[in-house]
Amino acid sequence: MEQRQSKTMKSTTDTFDDLDKIMASHLPPRSVYHKEKEELSRKKHKEEKKKEKRSYFIIKTLVFLFLLLPIIIGFVFLMNELNSSPFNPTDPVSENFDHVHFE
Repeated sequence: MEQRQSKTMKSTTDTFDDLDKIMASHLPPRSVYHKEKEELSRKKHKEEKKKEKRSYFIIKTLVFLFLLLPIIIGFVFLMNELNSSPFNPTDPVSENFDHVHFE
């Protein structure tokens, strides 16, 4: 029985040793792994920043146009008032009012 247990133990440890060799041979060193991971993290962070800038650019443009709209409308009305003919109620040609004569 002891022989059987020793064989099983020996085969189990051999299996683990083989498994460790196989696993360790395919893995990069820890420093290389962390360096690559850091580079990927930086690249991903840069891409996220670019996307944020684009979306903020659109929002800033829309806010600027929204704030500029009342100024443009006011300017158009002001120019329309300044360029219109002045109203003269004493003008005898004016037909909009009744003429009242005092004695």
